[in-house]
Amino acid sequence: MGEWPSQAVMDFRGRRLPEPAIPQGYAALIAKYDLSLPLPPHLAAIAERHHPASTDDWGADPLLEV
Repeated sequence: MGEWPSQAVMDFRGRRLPEPAIPQGYAALIAKYDLSLPLPPHLAAIAERHHPASTDDWGADPLLEV
């Protein structure tokens, strides 16, 4: 299996993130299981900033403290 992305990254499989963030959802599953699949047109990540930047390729959600 692949390495679970536990740290913020700026690049995921060649696709640049708008700011440091932790891949979530489908992107996290692809990384966890080291899947050789085509990436979907839109991926999600969790950013540390309260108002993270999003792009056409990435949707960014803020990190919620519990």
